[in-house]
Amino acid sequence: MKYPDHEKSNIEDALKLRIDECVASYPAPSEKLNVAVDVGANIGGFSCAFAHLFNKVVAIEANPDSCECLHGNLKKRGITNVEVHSLAVSDVKGKTINLYKIDEGNDSHSGNCGTEWDKNPTYNVIETEEVATTDLEEVFSLCGEDYIDYLKVDCEGAEYNFLMDKDLSKVRLIVGEYHPGVVDDLEGLWNHIRKTHRLHVSPNHLFFAVAL
Repeated sequence: MKYPDHEKSNIEDALKLRIDECVASYPAPSEKLNVAVDVGANIGGFSCAFAHLFNKVVAIEANPDSCECLHGNLKKRGITNVEVHSLAVSDVKGKTINLYKIDEGNDSHSGNCGTEWDKNPTYNVIETEEVATTDLEEVFSLCGEDYIDYLKVDCEGAEYNFLMDKDLSKVRLIVGEYHPGVVDDLEGLWNHIRKTHRLHVSPNHLFFAVAL
């Protein structure tokens, strides 16, 4: 699913913008940690900015074209500890679901495609692409670890299916965006996260949760 920021002439400026957004939105750990998971990795904003703070980063991105750009951005910067998987997060692994591109006019960029956009009737879907799913349990397997130090989740409304009713007790820190126009039961998700984490929800659509 192509976007203007995938083009060679735009990729550097687009990546710089994504890096700046991630640095402004997500807290950097104060010491080097073992494993981070970058859900909604896009073209590499989080992974390029934070990879040096972890022994390993597992990057999950639904859009294959963004994954291709992510690989290129990592290679260009000599980043070797990020493992990229072209998958969409959901409640179960192994499904095939649609990825949606919506009409955003002149503001279109690759970070805004998502698997949940059909749930908002105000969005005008202009393109779809079939993608395979993964779930939190499989993400642990992809990490090769039984504990995730840092889970960043920016997946355009899929955060509910990915996290709801899952065992979050083996995740130290969860940070991400939430999407009230797509997720109906955000309070249910917050209550689930609070079972294992101290949760802060900010009015600018970001949430932060630290293990109890």
